[in-house]
Amino acid sequence: MNFPLRALVAVACVLSLTAGVLTAMPDFAADNGLDFWNLSEHRTRLDAALRRQEQLEREGTVIVNRTAARAEVVEGVIAGRIGPEEAARTFEQLNRTDAETLERIRRCYPDGTDEVRAARQLVSHVRCFPHPGAKRVASEIASRLLGPAAN
Repeated sequence: MNFPLRALVAVACVLSLTAGVLTAMPDFAADNGLDFWNLSEHRTRLDAALRRQEQLEREGTVIVNRTAARAEVVEGVIAGRIGPEEAARTFEQLNRTDAETLERIRRCYPDGTDEVRAARQLVSHVRCFPHPGAKRVASEIASRLLGPAAN
């Protein structure tokens, strides 16, 4: 037998042995990604994962935009460009754009209306904003929108 024929026989034996082992031990094949007979199932799972990733990216973009809008409102309030009432209304509108966000706000601030919750949320955001006058402005907003007992 010449060398190419021997190589062909050796490759055929190795492939036959591998196929036999993988058929006899399907869990081993699946665990190591060698179960080529399930390619359509793998493709279906991959397509589902890609659709989920796209959905999460879209949701993430919406969340980032909503967070950026809140930060812009807080900056405007601290700078005096936006009044507290308008800022609280904007926060309420932003909360209403997503049912999960609205539910989370209702859990965080269980008392009062959605308007009162948005005012409390505004005060919290202003208080946490990295600006030297943020705490003072937050106290003023709390007194104005929630009453003197809110401080």
